[in-house]
Amino acid sequence: MSADNSRRPRPVLLLAAFGMIAMSLGAGLFGIGAFLEIAKLSRVAAWPTVEGTITASAAIPGCRGTTGFSPALEYSYVVNDVHFQGKRLDLGMAVCDTQDNAARIAQRYPVGKHVTVHVNPSRPAEAVLEPAVETGALRFMGIAALLVSGTGLYWVLPRARVLLRRRGGKAP
Repeated sequence: MSADNSRRPRPVLLLAAFGMIAMSLGAGLFGIGAFLEIAKLSRVAAWPTVEGTITASAAIPGCRGTTGFSPALEYSYVVNDVHFQGKRLDLGMAVCDTQDNAARIAQRYPVGKHVTVHVNPSRPAEAVLEPAVETGALRFMGIAALLVSGTGLYWVLPRARVLLRRRGGKAP
């Protein structure tokens, strides 16, 4: 019967393997996400620019079902004699913020202000005022990566101690 037990996977080894996989996924999630955001930033920075005009600017409450605030901007611009309306400040994730921070952004873009609009050359309806990627996206990916990696560590460390004790080694 002991020969059969040695062939069966041990639960401790399976849990340790799960932990290592989770840690790797967490690190990979952040690395790939950061690379994609930086690649997006470099593409947006290369978009051609046109002049636009702010048509609406305010800090609005209740973004995406929360109690936070977000800046609501609208601007008009023309590409090849076609008029467009834009609403994107940047290509980052819409971030809910405090009323003061959202108002501060809205105040930078008062109605009537002439602005530089970065326009996607293959889709002129896609445009942004700031060709930077909002750090909120990177922050979100970093938090997600830490949670997944932390879950992996939670499973790996205690199981590694058990394995070391069973094999006669010193547990950390």
